[in-house]
Amino acid sequence: MHSQNLRLIRLFGIVSLLADFTYEGARSILAPYLQSIGASAFLIGTVTGFGEALSYLSRYSFGVMIERGISPKRLLFAGYFLNLSVGLLGVFQNIFAVSFLFWIERLGKAMRSPARDIVIKDISKSIGYARGFGIYGFFDQIGALLGPFFVYVAFSLGFSYKEVFASLSIPAILSLFVLFFALRVYKDSFKRESSKEGLWSGVWGFGFLQAGVLSFGIVGIDLIRGGLSAGEVAIFYALGMAFAGIGSLIFGEILSRSLFYGVLGLCALIVATPFGLLGSQYIDAIGVILWGLSLGALESVSKVLIATKEGGGRHFGALEGAMGLGALFGGAIQGGLYEFSPKAVLVFCIFLSSVGGFGAIKSALTSK
Repeated sequence: MHSQNLRLIRLFGIVSLLADFTYEGARSILAPYLQSIGASAFLIGTVTGFGEALSYLSRYSFGVMIERGISPKRLLFAGYFLNLSVGLLGVFQNIFAVSFLFWIERLGKAMRSPARDIVIKDISKSIGYARGFGIYGFFDQIGALLGPFFVYVAFSLGFSYKEVFASLSIPAILSLFVLFFALRVYKDSFKRESSKEGLWSGVWGFGFLQAGVLSFGIVGIDLIRGGLSAGEVAIFYALGMAFAGIGSLIFGEILSRSLFYGVLGLCALIVATPFGLLGSQYIDAIGVILWGLSLGALESVSKVLIATKEGGGRHFGALEGAMGLGALFGGAIQGGLYEFSPKAVLVFCIFLSSVGGFGAIKSALTSK
């Protein structure tokens, strides 16, 4: 049973890797593609902002649907199926059509996220929640790394937007085949759970922690101002994504021993990351590594805490929503503060991680 569940975790991890390859690759070029077909900067910001808001805010509703009896398997398949919309992006030269397809993909992400967390939680019972979510997170981050890297290579070889988007549909199709096999093997044993009061401090706590995580947009600006090219910044992003996967595995092991120390370690990473803004490019590189580790740690710690507390679909959905809002508002505020002073960003991140850490630690201390 133990080895079978470990294989299942890896299977679902491969599904996520392939899906992330598709949509992270597409998101990396969505803005320039919209610009190439006539969209203004304001319209691009509106389209992408609405898409992210739709994705994060609707996850709670899908989590509630699971608690009310909708099968996570159905939401998983439907959510990954909608990822195929990425392959159609290059077919249309119409701003509205492209925007609609992007929103469809974001809705698919919202649909499958709480269902995926419930399934991973269920499978991880025999191997430990920390290890299960850590392994899954590692595969997830690898996909987020490979997608944009593939896009960079494809454009270097002379591919058009249409050809790139069409190519990205291949891993999306493969993810459905792997998912179909994984769902045939997976026999759900979860019990539908209702709201638990002790979890909500953790939910809002992780929302604040996400807002305190240094935005890579700020890191990118700092690197450009330090003399790096856009291509070199992309390499730094890939470096961060690689360490995000490593962070998931490391914190999976830490959390298997102590949830409390896992939360403390996460807070320390979030506070340390902005110090990279205060030094040379070598210090920036260390900051990017810490940024990647903090992303992987945040993913593992938040999911493991909810799973350990026996949270249900609405808890995972609310967690995704809170962290999404934290990322949106945190990134905007950090951008404004960076123009004022990089030190102000550091103070902001310390404050947010202190507030969020309080909520997360409160939940950790009362966890089972």
